[in-house]
Amino acid sequence: MNEEELKERAIRSLLQSNLGKVSPAEAFVIGWRKGWDEALDVALEIVRKELDGEEEC
Repeated sequence: MNEEELKERAIRSLLQSNLGKVSPAEAFVIGWRKGWDEALDVALEIVRKELDGEEEC
């Protein structure tokens, strides 16, 4: 996954959060949490792909 794909994924995740209806502090926490969750998902995808590649050898 390249940098542009990561940015698009992060923006899509934040847009789905409907942050316009909450206070700035709540938006910060929700955005931070969404970013954290998204980062974990990306890390897991990378590890799974690496493990799948090792099993094929």
